[in-house]
Amino acid sequence: MQKNRRFWLTRFIFNKNFLEQSLEVFKLYQLSVDENYEAAKSRDLQAVVQANGQRPTDDVEVMKYIICFTLSVVFRARARDIIPDLVRIIRNALKKNVSLAIWFCEIFSNQEIIKEFLLDCAISDMQRFTSGLLRTAMQTLYKYEEAGIANYLKRIENHSVVGFIQETQASKIIKITEENTKTGQNIDLTQSTPGSAAAQSSKPTSGENVAQ
Repeated sequence: MQKNRRFWLTRFIFNKNFLEQSLEVFKLYQLSVDENYEAAKSRDLQAVVQANGQRPTDDVEVMKYIICFTLSVVFRARARDIIPDLVRIIRNALKKNVSLAIWFCEIFSNQEIIKEFLLDCAISDMQRFTSGLLRTAMQTLYKYEEAGIANYLKRIENHSVVGFIQETQASKIIKITEENTKTGQNIDLTQSTPGSAAAQSSKPTSGENVAQ
């Protein structure tokens, strides 16, 4: 029964008509402009459930779904007829919404996601389009982070990287340490950037998992 259910579910999701109809719906969506970098950095963009127990409902969540659907379903289906349109929709959204750009870069700070979508990916087109979207997100953030990057490179030249990390990340590390001490969880700083919820995510096998 489970195998039969999985077969029909997979057949429906990867159905060409379903993918084309999804594209037409996605074309109608307009993401709002967001250039408030400081506010975006202070948010937990990886949160699946908010502090009040409700799921986030802002328009960025809709765009997250479109991105996850594209990466997890459309690319794997190799639907070459609709991929260019979807990539164009996502690229335009990343250019005008800094919150979405931060979220996209955060999920690619996770080693498992990097391996699946870039290093171990057997679909060359998927690697190329994903890399292009990641570049767009980085370009959106660069104007806000240019000074910090320059300072970081200067610290590397002066062999004082540890001091730079302590100055910029100490408060986040302390906060994470306190939270994990209360819950009895261990911290693995090798998985992703400190303070990023991407460190807690597992390898994505569907669009929903990538969003988390």
